[in-house]
Amino acid sequence: MSPLVLPPLALADVRRWAVVVALGLLVLSAAAWWLTDAPVWVALVSLAPLVVLLWVSARRVHLDPETGDLTAVRLGVRRTTRLAEAEWVHLADVGAGCMALLVGPPRGATLRVGVLVVGRWAEDCRDPEVLHLLATALERHARTDDPLAQVLRLQAAHLQAGGDVASSPLAGIVLRPRSRRGSGEGSSSALARLLE
Repeated sequence: MSPLVLPPLALADVRRWAVVVALGLLVLSAAAWWLTDAPVWVALVSLAPLVVLLWVSARRVHLDPETGDLTAVRLGVRRTTRLAEAEWVHLADVGAGCMALLVGPPRGATLRVGVLVVGRWAEDCRDPEVLHLLATALERHARTDDPLAQVLRLQAAHLQAGGDVASSPLAGIVLRPRSRRGSGEGSSSALARLLE
């Protein structure tokens, strides 16, 4: 089986608007530079949002379910983390209505795979098939005591049964009141409660 590409979640609408804004900035900066004889650095600085947009939207994660490899690719730079060698693997509320699978490699930065986004601007979740593949890869390769695979399968079953993202099991963790988030209850205990 070839590696599965996991693009960023919920960025289609945001990316569309960001491209329109970035192109508008590009046109305005080119016109301002041409009409006012401003220094070149003014035009270059005004293009910074376009560079940031390209940097954020260019990231892809590839999952190889057979080997348990997660490879982050951004602008041609590849960074691979093997689930079997990861120091830790967690499913965590990472803020802003996002739930992500976090993989702590033996060295280097944490690899993040978005699983769910629920918020004011977007509601998105990985497809049930992708959730099942992630769960299988975690069962086969990850060394963790958290019930990650079962929770991902519970999420997939909810979506396959026609449930929406906002009422899904993982959304319940992301959308819980702030007072409960700060009460010492971590994601692990919240995930375990889902399976009760």
